[in-house]
Amino acid sequence: MNNNSIPEILSEMSLDELNQYIFEAEREQYECMPVDIMTFVNDPYFLGETYGGKLFKIWENTLKEIYPIPLFSPYYEIILSAAIGTGKTSISVIGMLYDIHKLFCLKNPQEYYNLTSNTPIAFSLFSATLSLATDVNWTSLVEALASSPYFCEHLEDSKVLDNNAKTTLVPLAKNIGLQIGSGFRHTVGKAVFGSLLDEASFQNKTSENDQAQKTYDALSSRADSRYANSVLLNPLPGHQWLASSPQLATDFLA
Repeated sequence: MNNNSIPEILSEMSLDELNQYIFEAEREQYECMPVDIMTFVNDPYFLGETYGGKLFKIWENTLKEIYPIPLFSPYYEIILSAAIGTGKTSISVIGMLYDIHKLFCLKNPQEYYNLTSNTPIAFSLFSATLSLATDVNWTSLVEALASSPYFCEHLEDSKVLDNNAKTTLVPLAKNIGLQIGSGFRHTVGKAVFGSLLDEASFQNKTSENDQAQKTYDALSSRADSRYANSVLLNPLPGHQWLASSPQLATDFLA
């Protein structure tokens, strides 16, 4: 099957049928089926302690649109434009962690995506500087990890969450890691599977806005070269999250 047959498959199958079809076609690659997105959000074993029952309905619907079934997403790049405090950080953090959950369900993520066995798979958050004390996205992500039994089981070193203000990398199972950086150079040697650029982190200085643009361009280019045509239905894995607030508009996302 090639990508040209996807519309025909979608027209003939329900989403649940499509999900099962993909799983059966690649069963030997999986240890287990990923849970659906709302189970992931609400079950205390996953993210329920942090987000269960706390999302606005519009964000629940957004997540369901991005992740209609566990094994297929119709999107790669996602721009969340809303006022400060409306939930953009929560949605992007949930999305990144859900993509990590789906990788954990694979027997060998590197082999599945045609990477060398020792290639680290990275999920990266980008800010104008490496100062973690004021990075809301990183703090939210680390707190969600710490409150999730599931992710605590997949930590390579639980001590990294004890003093997260000084942690720039959280190593996870299967050579997967979460990291924060101030530019794409911090991902050299890693396969960037997912990323978050928050416009609020690249404000005021023209050079910082240029830095955001350069990081975005590098991420897009690297995803194309690393992952293109590597899987059955999703030509690019993970998601690239771009968050913006109207009152903080810059040339980068505007």
